[in-house]
Amino acid sequence: MKIVKTWFAGFLIIVLVVMAGWNYSQRKEVSIEYLDLATTPAIDHWRKHYEENELILWDQEDLTDNGKLDTVIIFNVGHRKNNVLVVMDMGDEFVMTEPIPAPVENQVIKFLDFDNEPPNELYISGSKGPHVGHAIYRIVDDELVDLFSMDMSLCC
Repeated sequence: MKIVKTWFAGFLIIVLVVMAGWNYSQRKEVSIEYLDLATTPAIDHWRKHYEENELILWDQEDLTDNGKLDTVIIFNVGHRKNNVLVVMDMGDEFVMTEPIPAPVENQVIKFLDFDNEPPNELYISGSKGPHVGHAIYRIVDDELVDLFSMDMSLCC
């Protein structure tokens, strides 16, 4: 009976690894050309200030609890160096947070509401070589405030 359980567990692990590999192979890569064409009023505002920088990844969520979508942008600022900032939609104008270091590879932007109170929090993760880091930020007084981070200094 123990041999059957061990065999089944091994088989299950192999199936999960194969499924994960297949799922990874099915991912659609976002082309740089697509990101260069992507536009929203907030991205257009960012491009006016960072026209020489490459846009890597962006997403939108209301991070200021004003009913407007704010835009999180990860962009390249040099060789193996990226920054992230938020373009906040204040209704009549856009205001940008100061840029802070962002992961170099495998960047992820997610939005959280872990305290069940507005505003939402921003989750950034990624890597640089073998180093993986992640952080949770909240916008306070128009600035990104680090609520929690782990190993971000190694991957940014």
